[in-house]
Amino acid sequence: MVGAVADLGEVTPGLQLYPSVTYASASKDFGLGNWKVSDLAINANVKYAFKGGSITPYVGGGLGINFVSTTAVVSYFGYSASATASDTKFGINLLAGAQMPIGTMTGFAQANYNLVTDVSHFQIMVGVMVPMH
Repeated sequence: MVGAVADLGEVTPGLQLYPSVTYASASKDFGLGNWKVSDLAINANVKYAFKGGSITPYVGGGLGINFVSTTAVVSYFGYSASATASDTKFGINLLAGAQMPIGTMTGFAQANYNLVTDVSHFQIMVGVMVPMH
């Protein structure tokens, strides 16, 4: 999985706009072939930060639009067949994490659960947010 998040500031004290874009892909080999699913998600999230010491825990959630693609390839006796399908699905995002200042940047670690019909998935994100101003 790769992704990008943005902290767009507080809407009310403690509640921040926190959109993200992620791309996740997984594949599985089976006896006669391979199956692959990928999800490009554009998420509109908010998070609530619990103010405290230098490490700030937070929880949040939001809605996402997911562009899901699935490919299956089957090979048998030298012949190969494949099928591809794609769909656009709406999902609900749940997240929890913590952030801390690292110089002029902010480091974070976050767990996400994305509830999407037929392709719900769990993600762990670790990264840094760089100020854009």
